[in-house]
Amino acid sequence: MSTTPEFRAQQWSAGTKSATIGQRWERFWLRNRDTIQGYLFLSPQLLFYIAFLVIPIFYGAWIALHRWDVVGTTRVFVGLSNFQRIPSDENFVSSLKNTLIFTLGAGPMSILIGLLVALAVNKPYRGMGLYRTLFYLPSVLSVTVVGLVWLKVYNPEYGILAHVFRSLGLTPLRWLMEPSLAMPAIVITSLWWGVGFPMLVFLAGLQDIPQELYEAAKLDGAGTWALFRHITIPGLQRAFLFIFVMTTLGSFQVFGQVYVMTGGGPGGYTRTLVMHVYETSFKYWQLGYGSAMAYVLFFLMFGLSLIQLRLMTSSVE
Repeated sequence: MSTTPEFRAQQWSAGTKSATIGQRWERFWLRNRDTIQGYLFLSPQLLFYIAFLVIPIFYGAWIALHRWDVVGTTRVFVGLSNFQRIPSDENFVSSLKNTLIFTLGAGPMSILIGLLVALAVNKPYRGMGLYRTLFYLPSVLSVTVVGLVWLKVYNPEYGILAHVFRSLGLTPLRWLMEPSLAMPAIVITSLWWGVGFPMLVFLAGLQDIPQELYEAAKLDGAGTWALFRHITIPGLQRAFLFIFVMTTLGSFQVFGQVYVMTGGGPGGYTRTLVMHVYETSFKYWQLGYGSAMAYVLFFLMFGLSLIQLRLMTSSVE
């Protein structure tokens, strides 16, 4: 007679109501063993996710509805007053403008440069793996290290760029001290630091395109531009979708470079939304208002992501 767990479960499912609690528990275990074991394996990560993401999200929403001072005991419920205050906040408006400028500058350029680098290193030449590593290497550095390195590069007295300008007979630029140059300087730094990620994704996408398509097109007389336009670009559409969304989200959350290199200056020309939220919450002790701005930033990024996914997914299909 078969004594497999499945057979026992079927036998017990047809049992009488007089089954003991132990028998019922064993019946339940046999029916749901795989599911229970799966959740047990996932439980450490689920607990971490709930403790450090889900609970802070709801707690932050509760704080946003209060006048909440970090120092002191002021906890006054104000409803939506913090959200109503945001449109009239000149610093918020200027920070949003600076964030959009950074996003429009760094986002498309990182995608374009990442694609060009991926095309350049997608060659079966000896030593190409070393070049790929060198291009990706800056991406593994911390934002603090990147900011400090580029502070030295931009230094108008002894920086690398200052020596280059002097060797050409030109006056070195005060990159981080001029309102018109500070944000472009941060964009350049971010491109140097972050271009390795889109390069890696594009490289994986290029290697996933069947080479038979290129060979067949070449036999039909297709040139380099035709191959790129009709095979490479369509083959990378999903990579474009992923990189475009991730790059936009990352650009809206720019903080480390600004904090290390300019502190939001000069004159607030590089203060981004995340920088403004940080200063409001932990410099001016207005945690409730800072939480409200953080939620506005969240819904703004969420809406942009949905629009991007909608538009680009329809084009991919």
